[in-house]
Amino acid sequence: MNMLKQNKLIFWKNTSIAQKKSNKSKSQTQKYRKFNWLFLSAALTPLLSIGLFNFVIDPYDVFNTPRLAGINQSKPKKFTHDMLFKAIEVTRIKPTVIFLGSSRVQWGLDPTYFNLPDRETAYNLGLQRANMYEVKRYFDHAIANQPNLKKVVLGIDFWMFSETIKNTPAFNEDRLEQQQISFQDALNVLFSLDAFESSQATLMDNLKNSKENLTVGSGKILIQGNVFSNGILKVDKSRKNPGSIENFTKGLTNSIAYSSPFKLSQERLQLLKSIIETCQQKGIALTIFISPSHATDMEGLHALGLWSDFEEWKREVSKIAPVWDFSGYNSITTEPIAKNMKYYLDSSHYRKETGDLILNRLLSSQDKTIPNDFGVLITPENIEAHLVKIRSDREKWLKNSPDGQLVREIKNKQTKKQTKNKSGKE
Repeated sequence: MNMLKQNKLIFWKNTSIAQKKSNKSKSQTQKYRKFNWLFLSAALTPLLSIGLFNFVIDPYDVFNTPRLAGINQSKPKKFTHDMLFKAIEVTRIKPTVIFLGSSRVQWGLDPTYFNLPDRETAYNLGLQRANMYEVKRYFDHAIANQPNLKKVVLGIDFWMFSETIKNTPAFNEDRLEQQQISFQDALNVLFSLDAFESSQATLMDNLKNSKENLTVGSGKILIQGNVFSNGILKVDKSRKNPGSIENFTKGLTNSIAYSSPFKLSQERLQLLKSIIETCQQKGIALTIFISPSHATDMEGLHALGLWSDFEEWKREVSKIAPVWDFSGYNSITTEPIAKNMKYYLDSSHYRKETGDLILNRLLSSQDKTIPNDFGVLITPENIEAHLVKIRSDREKWLKNSPDGQLVREIKNKQTKKQTKNKSGKE
């Protein structure tokens, strides 16, 4: 009997000890859990706050958050993220008319052009420094989001077909042919340092309630508060127009550096063929044109020894399809360089006024407001005569305009600088 009592006492004692250990263990677990929650809250709160801040400010206009005056109405940082926000706007707008090409198209062709069908669904899909591959992929993206695409106006440039011009760092295949913003893009815009800094800059710009002065390669371009409208870069007409020798000098220097060396890519010519074939198969009206950079930009090609390559490129594209050529030395491209220019922002980019003339020619070629020498439809039958005329027009322009000398001066300075740098390294 005593043994039984003793065993019971030992059992209850052990049970009590085990219970105390269990309670102590539970208490420690709760403490650890509480610490983990506090640690995670402390770590995540700043990150979530940054994400919420970036979502509200929406510096690249990808979340379509409400625009608030003095907060996020103006979005100047969209300019440097056009490949991002334009891919997403296409998923929202689903345009039936698109303009494709480089920044020349982006700055010059107005989607609200009066003679376009479906004006409310026209969109400027021009992209900064886009090569032919990038243009083709955004064309695919537009069709993926709008199977009933009706019309494409495609502006092509010489350097878009060069093997040496690689895809821009901002180009991302994963965001294309999607129906909404990609998961990776959403994460980057919400939580990246770049997006946070852009949100801060956007907020500060709106608090100042001032119009942003953007440095755009060739000089300061005055931009409206919202910067873009249906994809076109809007230049502020209420202030002095860009232009001047300084802007042209900067633009030409960049253009000369960007265009050389050049090697014509057969693969990129095939991409042009692919766009044409897709449009034919789907019944999409396609018009192709060569952009009218300023005559001084043409002189840059001469200075680099690329004129024969430029002419050969025109021969090749004219074999693929009839193409409207607005380049060369005509009454628009030879506009004298001045502080207030009607047709040009710099040597590479033309103004909306020029873009309207281009669209007038493309969509109603008999319009009497268009200069007779602005825009020639080139084919294999007339290409050689057309090239001969451009050479003749150049000789006349060189005799009568002092602007041609500007290019030679820039090229000489660059050559001397390169020689000096080379001898310094040696």
